[in-house]
Amino acid sequence: MADELESRLRPLEVELAEAWWEASTKSSPEADRRRTDAELARRGLLGDPNAFEAVRDARAAAARDTTVGPLDRRRLDLLHDALLPQQVPADLRRAIVELETSVDSTFNNFRGEIHGVRVDDNAVAEVLRTGDDPAEREAAWQASKQIGPEVADRIRELARLRNAAARSLGYRDHFALALATGELDEDRLLATLDDVDRVTAEPFAAWKAALDATRAERFGCQPTDLRPWHYDDPFFQTPPTGEASALDEHFARADLEALTLRTYDGIGLDVRPVLAGSDLYARDGKSQHAFCIDIDRDGDVRVLCNVEPSERWMETMLHEFGHGIYDREADRTLPWLLRGAAHALTTEGIAMLFGRLTRDPAWLATVAGIPSGTVDEVAPALADTRRAGLLVFARWVLVMTTFERAL
Repeated sequence: MADELESRLRPLEVELAEAWWEASTKSSPEADRRRTDAELARRGLLGDPNAFEAVRDARAAAARDTTVGPLDRRRLDLLHDALLPQQVPADLRRAIVELETSVDSTFNNFRGEIHGVRVDDNAVAEVLRTGDDPAEREAAWQASKQIGPEVADRIRELARLRNAAARSLGYRDHFALALATGELDEDRLLATLDDVDRVTAEPFAAWKAALDATRAERFGCQPTDLRPWHYDDPFFQTPPTGEASALDEHFARADLEALTLRTYDGIGLDVRPVLAGSDLYARDGKSQHAFCIDIDRDGDVRVLCNVEPSERWMETMLHEFGHGIYDREADRTLPWLLRGAAHALTTEGIAMLFGRLTRDPAWLATVAGIPSGTVDEVAPALADTRRAGLLVFARWVLVMTTFERAL
């Protein structure tokens, strides 16, 4: 039964991945329609109540049958968790899919404006990273938020529909359903986050106070007068680089693709096939973010970036190709459904490990080729930035989890 359902799902998954890639790299009404049609076809199969009942029964039987192997049990678990959220009326599935496509398309095509000039996210980031004029920084930060009014009503409606779908399946809301089908125990997750809060609140507050003092001195104001545009990241997801920004001039002259290859070659991993299928540079009608996608679980792995020569994008390249090599090296003797990360946290951990190399003195000297004297000079600042990055990331996760629960 699992074989038959997997064989029907596989071409639909591949078509959806191709359509999603096209909509993200070459946004158009035609690409959006293709994505919507592909998503509806996939969810239509997953929403088949007879298929869900068969998987549920087979899964229960497998739990009692010691002759059923672990791979078959795992396939049934994954199929169950994929089918369950789609056991809702077809018109509700369609409304959700069409809203998701509409919101994503708006994000892909929208560009904010600074003083009437249309700019991309890279331009906003450059002003916030290097600009000394508070008025210019505020204009850039505001440009990064102009997308909000364009999508706010649709996002609220999408949250309402997702919650309605979850409640129809017996779950409190979409957040609870997503955790349950993502193999995360909500109580354990929230308890872990409470622990994170307890151990990071005090050191974060101390670090933030010191940061605010330096920021206030730079911009000639009191710490209480600081606003979001006085920091380097529009969402305060990463800390300012401080003295480590002395490395920026080296990355400004660097070939980030070559450094990515050199990094992975150095540990015997070939990312060239991933690089060959990727889309790395900014243009209109393209998602401004970065992601890795495994198109077919059979070797076609791609990365989307919007690269400019900078430490920020070097980190992103190493991060996304960490995802890429993880997917690319999946054991293809496994059943198709099992090829890939056992859980999202595993591949994310690998990606973050590689991304952090841009703050590692050994990598900077041996791979990036930055003079050792320069690296030694900024090494203390790099260490401070790494520690601050962990604190900021921990607090950001807490904030985002609270926000998602509120939706």
